[in-house]
Amino acid sequence: MSPPRLGALAALLIPFLLGGCLSLPEQEEPPALYRLNAPSPVGQASGEASAGELAVVAVEVPRMAPGLGTDRIALIQDERRIDYFAGARWVRPLPELLQDYFVEGLGKDLPGIQGARAGEVHRADYRLRVAVRDFQAVYAGGVDKAPRVRVTLEGSLEGPAGGETRLRRTRERKASSNRLEEVVGTLEELLADAYGALLRSLAEELETGAAKAGSVGTSPEGEPDAVPTEGQSSQLAR
Repeated sequence: MSPPRLGALAALLIPFLLGGCLSLPEQEEPPALYRLNAPSPVGQASGEASAGELAVVAVEVPRMAPGLGTDRIALIQDERRIDYFAGARWVRPLPELLQDYFVEGLGKDLPGIQGARAGEVHRADYRLRVAVRDFQAVYAGGVDKAPRVRVTLEGSLEGPAGGETRLRRTRERKASSNRLEEVVGTLEELLADAYGALLRSLAEELETGAAKAGSVGTSPEGEPDAVPTEGQSSQLAR
């Protein structure tokens, strides 16, 4: 008589097991991933310095303002409270993404310059340090309206003689719509503008300082003071 008992037990367990399967939580959709594309480098004309003569700029991992050093896309409400867009991520943590952007963007704004990540080169003529103070959408009038988008970069460029100059550049603009794709696109455009302006100003300041140092006069032995060599400061000021 045991088979009927087993059948009854199975009849009781099957609905329970099926009910357990049906009660499993639904899987969340993966977040949309976004990246930042650096401007294409300017093509090197024939006759320019070869790769071995390029000035090398070591780019450090940028320092981030609180709340920005993550893979989440930041927004600010009421100019104070930081939050993040739901269902979206940067493809990698933002500091890593921006370091790659800064390395790749050097060839666009400073032709003849070779960028590299700090720690991956044995010798560098210059060292670039960037602090990212703003990189977010700002909702001042509610999250149902198109936000303003703000990018603020502080940069310092250290030259071969140890001189260093520091500058700050901010770019801000209202996004054309409240769509996340539009916000990310505006961030990318403002980043390109702010970074390009920062690099050009840093190069000019460093070049001016080097030129002043080279025009002081002669050394006690009668030899002229050292001046920036071709392929170093002069390349940065192009």
